Order: sequence, then structure tokens, then C-alpha cells
Amino acid sequence: DVDFVISCIPSDYILDLVRDAAERNVKAMQLFTGRFSETGREEDAALERDLIAAVRAAGIRLIGPNCMGVLHPAAGLSFRRDMSHTPGAIGFLSQSGNLLFEITHFGAPRGLYFSKAVSYGNGVDLDESDFVEHFASDPDTKVIGAYLEGVRDGRRFLAALKRAAAEKPVVVLKGGR
Repeated sequence: DVDFVISCIPSDYILDLVRDAAERNVKAMQLFTGRFSETGREEDAALERDLIAAVRAAGIRLIGPNCMGVLHPAAGLSFRRDMSHTPGAIGFLSQSGNLLFEITHFGAPRGLYFSKAVSYGNGVDLDESDFVEHFASDPDTKVIGAYLEGVRDGRRFLAALKRAAAEKPVVVLKGGR
């Protein structure tokens, strides 16, 4: 059995990967793979819908697609070898993988260290609300930071944000217009 799959294969093969993962009782997947709804093309959005259906049918939780993934310094998990492995008190979520890398990588020399950080890209399964809720209850996280381009469910997100802000400081940077 496999707990967590990190994948960067072409999107044409993603449904085969989900079938293989289901056979190995995978609990969660993170897909660096892009070319889904973010392209604006209907055929890519249809593949994303098929992906969602496949992971739900398999009982697999999904980070992404179209994301860099997870940084968990205490566990030695990062999506780039040159990221800081010094644990800290900041939990950070970001729709942008590049921005997540920039903040975590260039923040370390300035004394910013992260309990956990996640780039979640399209957020088709686990999304901003899930990660805010996680960081709110995470004993290793003392401050929550977020970079958001948009939210999937505004009411759910505001409720999660309200609960989190009652527990610890929360800083949100909204990109775009």
C-alpha cells in the first residue's frame, strides 16, 4: 500500500495513474500535472471533471492538479531540494506554486520558517477552506498566511477564515483584480 503519490506525468495519462493508485490503496495524491481547467479549453476542463470523479470513486484525496505541492520541514518533505528544512510556526497556503516557493525560500534568511506550506493549484478536491481549517487546528502552526487568486465556495471559506482567526492570526493576500 502507498500513502501519498506525488506525480508529474502528462495529463493524458492521469486517469490511468488514478486507477493504479486505487489498486495500491493510495490515500492522497498531489498532481504537479497541469493542462486542466486552467487552460480555458473545454476538453481540458472535461478531463478535470473526469479526474475529480475518478479520485472520488477511489476514495483518494487530491492536492491540485496544477500545483507544486507540500512543504513539511519537520518531516523532510519539500517539492524542491533547495527549500528550507527548518521548521517554524507559519502555515501557508497558496494557489501559486511559484509564489509559495519565493515566500518560503527567500523568507528563511529573514527568519520566516514554516510549519507546513501547500501549493494547491486548481484545488478541485482539497481547497483553500480545507487548508485554512487544517492550519487553524494544527498545533505546530501559530500564524496562517495565504495567497489566493479566488475561492471555490465563498461562504465556506469565510466560515473557515472566521474560525481560524478566532484561534490565531491570519494574513491573506488576494492576487488579481
